[in-house]
Amino acid sequence: MNIWIMLFQVFNAVSAIYIYCLFFGAFSEKREFKFRNVALIGLAIIWSTVLIFIPASTVRSVLIILMIIGLSFTYCSIWYKNILLSLLVFCLPGLIEVFVGMAFLALGINVSQIDENTFLIIGTLISKLLTFALVCFLTTGKHKFGNISVWYYITFSLLSLCFSLVAIIILDYIYLNNRLHMNIIAMISVWLLAGSSILIFFVIDRINNLHIAEQNLFVSQKLLKEQKLHYEDIIEEQKYVAKIRHDIKNSLIGILAELNNDNHYQAREKLNHMFEDINNSNSEILCSDIALNTILTIKKNDALQKGIGFTCESHMSSVVQVDSIDLCVILGNALDNAIEACENTDNLNPKISIFISSQGSNFIISVKNTVSKRIAPQALITTKPDKKHHGFGISRIKELVEQYDGNININCDDEYFEINIVIVNE
Repeated sequence: MNIWIMLFQVFNAVSAIYIYCLFFGAFSEKREFKFRNVALIGLAIIWSTVLIFIPASTVRSVLIILMIIGLSFTYCSIWYKNILLSLLVFCLPGLIEVFVGMAFLALGINVSQIDENTFLIIGTLISKLLTFALVCFLTTGKHKFGNISVWYYITFSLLSLCFSLVAIIILDYIYLNNRLHMNIIAMISVWLLAGSSILIFFVIDRINNLHIAEQNLFVSQKLLKEQKLHYEDIIEEQKYVAKIRHDIKNSLIGILAELNNDNHYQAREKLNHMFEDINNSNSEILCSDIALNTILTIKKNDALQKGIGFTCESHMSSVVQVDSIDLCVILGNALDNAIEACENTDNLNPKISIFISSQGSNFIISVKNTVSKRIAPQALITTKPDKKHHGFGISRIKELVEQYDGNININCDDEYFEINIVIVNE
């Protein structure tokens, strides 16, 4: 192998990594770590070595698949989604090469008469160009995969792999078969297989959109249920206040009678009982915003019943312009996650602290809770058995925050998990 072919294979490896990075970047954010660039350079060296020293074979294909999967894990996504995307993007160049071979046959070019190195360079360049164009088409916009069933991903992975294998078998059949009508049928079959592979992306998007709609409906139903519970609490509170007022009236009559009889000690005892009853009232204002106070009150009662400390600091110097329902969904999901984390912590004194501020054009929500161990933000999954209706709190928060051009920042150490949300309040 001459030096030019070796340099070309290095270009082949680097361009492949670049295209695959574009592809994975359309589905999730890249994972930031200290030696990311060094890791990519190392991967490019290994990839180039495989292309230069290992001839085209099953071993080379397996190594390339493993390297693509490794590259996919430099992006924040669940492992089975990474594997699906890796298999899908691995299939694309194979289908493109099938198209190039079919194009040579359609143009009457005898591949066997072309110099091997020339065919390698021309075929690779065309394949890379077409793959890049197809990846750009498939990754138009951001595709946000939801927490749909892992079996969808396994099924799509197997389908995409089967499509590519069948396409390669059909291409070999075309080379060996001299019957024109069968070759036409074979070529149409390859195009249909390619279309089916591409359609997988749109099917996943469609399923994900339906899943998000189901999540939104579940969140809305949950919010309505919590509002109903809050109104029931208000009714009970009003009944309790009415009882207190009635008791106070009777107590004042009794105290007045004791004072008229110079029984000061008895009058003092009755006054102390009155103060205790008043202090037992649950009518606490945690936030001046009615909607947020509703959610805070419900979540505080829930946390206290589970032995979780709950503190809230609120500074509302400007009117909240954000939709109240969206705010309740954001804060409610954040507090649900915090309560769930505190329930599963080994800390003997779990606690949640909330900071809410509305100043000028910014609305800030900060929720901090104790944890048992450090949790990577991209690995946030629910611990609840009903994973179908749980585990999407963070993704739902991110969607709403992005809708208001806001920012979300998640930090976690060995003791505390903290989510900070800044929303444009205009």
